[in-house]
Amino acid sequence: MRKRYQQGSVTRSSDGRYWIGKYREDGRHKTKLLGRIREITKSEAQEKFAEFLKPLNVEEKISSDVTLRSFVDDVYFPYYQRKWKESTLMTNRDRVQRDIISEFGNQKLRALTRDDLQEFLDSKSSLSFSHVDHLRWDLRQIFEMAVTEGIINRNPAALLFTPRGCSRPKHRTMSADNVKLAVTVLDLRERLIFKLAVFVGLRPGEIFALRRERLSENTADIQERIYRGKLDTPKTQRSIRVVAFSASVREDLGNWLAESPNCSKAGCFLQRS
Repeated sequence: MRKRYQQGSVTRSSDGRYWIGKYREDGRHKTKLLGRIREITKSEAQEKFAEFLKPLNVEEKISSDVTLRSFVDDVYFPYYQRKWKESTLMTNRDRVQRDIISEFGNQKLRALTRDDLQEFLDSKSSLSFSHVDHLRWDLRQIFEMAVTEGIINRNPAALLFTPRGCSRPKHRTMSADNVKLAVTVLDLRERLIFKLAVFVGLRPGEIFALRRERLSENTADIQERIYRGKLDTPKTQRSIRVVAFSASVREDLGNWLAESPNCSKAGCFLQRS
């Protein structure tokens, strides 16, 4: 027996008048009307939805004949979405559904063999090494979870390898002359963004999430990033850090802040309005 758990999601109805709860039952997507937006807050709707879901989150045995699609949708993703960041969940869900579910979704999990899975990876050898290697990782994690749930006795994906034919990207590296040229031709805002990336080592999402309140004269306290327009914590725990500015970065940063006096203290000051 195991605990089958789902949180679902609360969103607005298409006409914008109601809070709607979205969930799964018996492998199918369903919705629950929670109340009028003008009468209850989203937090209240979420509490109401959580009470509604309680009877569904019961001890339940997973059938040994479960399909890969059902296992991924009802067990794998509901569990790992509690661990992954939203960006990771979106990326992983898209990749698994597009490639793995489309290929094996209707097959019984316990019927899939190592050769089935390796032939699948071999068939993807025209894709990038990174993409296929992620698929290999997905398969190993899905089947490892199936082992812990007692559906299968061993992991058929444990020894999978990424095909040698997968192309590895050729990364271009800027020369010192390229960097000098960029610094001379870019306008102030773009030059500052460039320096924060090249000289300070910030990721794009970290650069555009910078706020005045996170800055000192010589450093920036990296506590946030922007992903698909939303503020979030940095990609990893190690990414939460304090970074130092060179004299060149301090000069451009000071000039940009002086040119942007209307930017609020809490605003992300490098984003275009």
